[in-house]
Order: sequence, then structure tokens, then C-alpha cells
Amino acid sequence: NARQTMTYEFRKAYDESALGENLNIDNDLREEVLLNFPMRVLCKEDCKGICPGCGINLNFEKCKC
Repeated sequence: NARQTMTYEFRKAYDESALGENLNIDNDLREEVLLNFPMRVLCKEDCKGICPGCGINLNFEKCKC
């Protein structure tokens, strides 16, 4: 089980004349999260992870896939 806490500052400038009545930041926020979220969470910095094919813990055994 691995946990990770992230802090990320999100800043985006918008042109007020092009906004209309509402400001929808859904797509901008989604893009920021997807681009800046780590691809995988590891239990420690030097963790080798788990083989996506056979599920073996690569820290203790060598994969045979």
C-alpha cells in the first residue's frame, strides 16, 4: 500500500471579454491534473514496482514474462 500527497499550484489567465456569463474551467483543470499527476505511485524512491503482466514484485523477484 502506497500513499502520496501532492501540492500543485494551478494558474490560468482568461480574457474577460470572451468569458460571457459563466466560466467553465472543467477542461483546463482536467488537463492540468492529467499532465501533472504521476504515472505511478511507488512505495519508495527506488521501488521497481510490480510487473503489469504477471503481477510479480520486482523488488524481490525477476519477472518471467
